[in-house]
Amino acid sequence: MSTDLFLEQSKKLREIMDKIPYDFKDKDVMELGPLVGVHSHTLQNMGVKRVIAIEGRQQNYEECLYNKLTYNMDKCIFVLANIKGSVIPEFKKVDICVAFRLLHHLNNPYNVIKKIAKITDNICIYYRVANYLSIGSCPSNIEISSHGYKGKRCIEGFNRVSGMQKYSIWLYKDDLLRLLKDVGFSIISIIEEGEEPSFIEGVNCTYIILLASKEKIK
Repeated sequence: MSTDLFLEQSKKLREIMDKIPYDFKDKDVMELGPLVGVHSHTLQNMGVKRVIAIEGRQQNYEECLYNKLTYNMDKCIFVLANIKGSVIPEFKKVDICVAFRLLHHLNNPYNVIKKIAKITDNICIYYRVANYLSIGSCPSNIEISSHGYKGKRCIEGFNRVSGMQKYSIWLYKDDLLRLLKDVGFSIISIIEEGEEPSFIEGVNCTYIILLASKEKIK
């Protein structure tokens, strides 16, 4: 990725992050799926104390390390690990977890979100939700249920932005919100909803950006 494109994408992400009703300054952040570190760069520019970014693909991880040096991302720590394993509980408490365009690439979102809930009181998500339509939607496969949460099965590819298993489960919006509440994130603020191009030519998918937090005990 060229320098101009990296910085341009970081700037666009900042526009999204500025809409989130959360003060990232001096916060300890866990980021899931940094890809090449663009979002990590954005978080650092927002004044965080530290970013622990967990990336599952070796190629992406190496590019994160390169970009860390190139863009002086001294507050960013990149970790090569699969979040479906035990890596998340190994970390101590963090202020917030940020997972942009990552959780819909999992075939068991319940397990990962449950793990996240054990180490933080806040989670910020950019998620592609399943659509109830069976034709002209992405994914268009039949409904599937996992741990009581419904969605649709989506075949994953083999490129660097795909999931690390053969298929993933995109939850319906209501099921995603219910899952978050069931693991303790009782306060949910929806920041943005809309449509964006999917991996199927001519077919859009629905996305949601939200901040979910645990209710503070007074």
